[in-house]
Amino acid sequence: MKYLVSGAESEEELARAVVQRDKIEEGLVCVLSCIESCRTFDVYHNREKRKQELVSRIRQRLFLYQGWMHREFGFLSARMQTWFPFSVQVRRNGREWLARQMDREILWK
Repeated sequence: MKYLVSGAESEEELARAVVQRDKIEEGLVCVLSCIESCRTFDVYHNREKRKQELVSRIRQRLFLYQGWMHREFGFLSARMQTWFPFSVQVRRNGREWLARQMDREILWK
């Protein structure tokens, strides 16, 4: 697990460097964490209405990035927000998947 101080660093480039360095062919590559802006909810006390309300706001929250090497799809990554709402994005490179399919066809012939 590595904390990224700046959002300017590319999570994918760091994970791919770990793949090259450690010669990872399958499984979890790394877990990275970073503070980023995101839409989240806060409880706000409305003095005029004299009640509490749930308000959507942009806040700084912790995100986790996981890099994976998959036998068929190649490099995969997931971006997970650690605060409500818990959004998850899974990323896959279609060109890498296609290249693996083409290599497999060539090897089988």
